[in-house]
Amino acid sequence: MAEANIKVLIVDDEPFARKYIRELLKDHRDLVVIGEAGNGKAAMRAMAKERPDIIFLDIQMPEMDGFTLLQNLSVR
Repeated sequence: MAEANIKVLIVDDEPFARKYIRELLKDHRDLVVIGEAGNGKAAMRAMAKERPDIIFLDIQMPEMDGFTLLQNLSVR
């Protein structure tokens, strides 16, 4: 039986935090990090393009925080 790949997007304005989350996920072979974003606007673009299954989302970010990003998502 083939493993299902779960697409993950990491969103945090701190590069160290993104690196840390990536490190925590590296041993989970079913999770595939498809991208990272350093702000809400970049996250919106990445989500539209890559359609991740899971988003690790920082709440406190400049310009567009995590809650604002969630409010701007359209459910399909």
